[in-house]
Amino acid sequence: MQSTIIFAPNVNAGGGLVLLLDLVRSLPLSANNVLFLDQRIRSQIEPITEECTLFWVQRTLLGRLACERKLQKLATSHHQILCFHGIPPVFECKGNVSVYVQNRLLLGSLKEYGFPWRVRLRLLYEKLVLNRGHNKVTRFFVQTETMADILNTWLDRKRKRMDGHRPRVIVAPFSNSISASTPKTTKESSNETVYDFCYVADGQPHKNHSTLFAALRILANENIFPRIAITLGDNAGSILSEVANLQTVNQIKIENIGMIQHDSVIRLYECSRALIFPSLVESFGLPLIEASQLGLPIIAGELNFVRDVCSPAETFDPTSPRSIALAMKRFLKLTNPPRPIMSAEEFLLEWQKLDRR
Repeated sequence: MQSTIIFAPNVNAGGGLVLLLDLVRSLPLSANNVLFLDQRIRSQIEPITEECTLFWVQRTLLGRLACERKLQKLATSHHQILCFHGIPPVFECKGNVSVYVQNRLLLGSLKEYGFPWRVRLRLLYEKLVLNRGHNKVTRFFVQTETMADILNTWLDRKRKRMDGHRPRVIVAPFSNSISASTPKTTKESSNETVYDFCYVADGQPHKNHSTLFAALRILANENIFPRIAITLGDNAGSILSEVANLQTVNQIKIENIGMIQHDSVIRLYECSRALIFPSLVESFGLPLIEASQLGLPIIAGELNFVRDVCSPAETFDPTSPRSIALAMKRFLKLTNPPRPIMSAEEFLLEWQKLDRR
């Protein structure tokens, strides 16, 4: 009889946690199901895992290594192992190993993102584990066709090290809340609208808050002050300082409502006119899908991962503050006439006027 092991030692927030909760709720009740879970989510997940065998992983290097050793000793050839944290086991295991890849950053360069050293060290470690262990994986699951293309290209570059074995890449997005809902074409009008835009994201550099903030400054210089909500945790120190500066110096109507539970995220969508999503890279982009299902208009970067999962109302170049500002103005239906073109004679007159000043 085959048993299931879900190995998710570092899944504790964001879209990954939402999907993990869906996955655990869908497991058949059985002591044969073994879960390795981050201790930080104990209060959220323990009530739905009564009949499973649980191992809680400490948030330390020793804790992570201990759980990897435990997995190696526990796994047998009868086990189906799903590594839900995006990388293979550190130590070779018996059993059938699948990896659900949710982090696009593990498949490319980190140089263009200014990650804090702790985050960068963790990502480099995870990239190393993936690089060393990919040929021990039976299959990789991804959430979009774009991620499948990226992962297949990455695996092709590693082909010489695979000794004839190449894991399958399967596109398999899932979400109970999304699959059970009926998409709406447009968001119903509501007297409870509080924000013009919301951005549901943590403070990691690739989420691109700084470019969004620069766009808000451009709008403020034109006396345009849209109301915007963001969801940053207390650990986003430098970005929170920038938010305070936007509020006091630029008088921008931006509110940080902090990291919130999934039901509160849905309520945030319901009291917003649109989701703005300037993120530079995603493997899935769960907020894009949730907003689409609720009929909430989306303003996002013109990027493949966006088009994989939604049809945005407006798009922009996510590296350009002015492009983001213009997209926000288009959505708000604020006129933005192009600058008039002068004749050569008018230019000469203007030049001469400036020269006399």
